Amino acid sequence: MAKTYEAIASQTLGSAASSVSFTSIPGTYTDLFFVAQISNAVAASAVAWMRFNGITSSIYSLTKLIGNGYSASSYRQSNTSIAYIVDAYRQNEITVFTANIMSYSNSAIYKTVLTTDANGAADANRGTMLARLTDAITSIVFVGGTNFAAGSTFSLYGIKAA
Repeated sequence: MAKTYEAIASQTLGSAASSVSFTSIPGTYTDLFFVAQISNAVAASAVAWMRFNGITSSIYSLTKLIGNGYSASSYRQSNTSIAYIVDAYRQNEITVFTANIMSYSNSAIYKTVLTTDANGAADANRGTMLARLTDAITSIVFVGGTNFAAGSTFSLYGIKAA
């Protein structure tokens, strides 16, 4: 990582889990960067989503662009309690997911997240998520539509002011 990235926390699953949480996130950075390498052991594919500060009300919206080398599509979710930020983490394949969470501690603005995910099936997706939340983000839960397989890794970095 660049000198401006500082590791906050990292988790590698020793056994399958339906979610991964990062709590007590310090407000000392300008942005956050989340990266996951995930797969599942039971389903052909599954979706995943993020929630901030334990909020399950309809504050999330998402626009997603999807491509696979021969076709492209998009979809949008508005005012939902969950925004599917990973479209397909697949059985016995690694899907890499990243999220840039900008101005996460600024209490004057809503939170914006830029996402990328790609997997072994040549799917490549970009998205943007809006969380209508002005509180600083102090916790993140990453939830799977089916369990994340053992060996999946999740890391959270803080980005220092440039």
